[in-house]
Amino acid sequence: MFGIGVCSQRFGNGFSKFSSSAIHVVVQNLSHIEARSDEHGFATDNAILSLGKMLVFQATCCPVDKLLPLWISQLPLQHDVSEWFNVTTLLLELYSRHISWFSAQSDLDLLAKLLGIIGSTLSSDSEQAASLSKLCADTTLSIRQIMGPQAFASVLSTLEEDDARSLRELTG
Repeated sequence: MFGIGVCSQRFGNGFSKFSSSAIHVVVQNLSHIEARSDEHGFATDNAILSLGKMLVFQATCCPVDKLLPLWISQLPLQHDVSEWFNVTTLLLELYSRHISWFSAQSDLDLLAKLLGIIGSTLSSDSEQAASLSKLCADTTLSIRQIMGPQAFASVLSTLEEDDARSLRELTG
């Protein structure tokens, strides 16, 4: 699974002719009944990362409107947590590229999930998280604008306290 993401990222247009088959394999892996089992968890997390990379690096070959909700529904990673920074980076990139798609969603749970991931990233106090702070701030402010202040405050009240505090600090 990991190789699919690497190829989609590194081979650019040269990978496009394989994108459809690769998407099929990744989606099949993600929808397998035992995908989240301990035995298959790392492969599933690699499939999640690969799908995110395909959405970013092979966007012209991917049905974003179908695959983006699937990808987000698989987050956060559950086994290969060493990849959290890469997944968060992809998520923020996808948000900035497809803000109109996110804005059109009536499902506030999807936006709440994004805020939870951003808050968790920021509260980790790592150098990697610090390198994403500007993009996290821009994304959080945009989500707050989409949701409205009451829904935004409601979502913050459901998050872990450190995560909510990190988001409040970003938004004032």
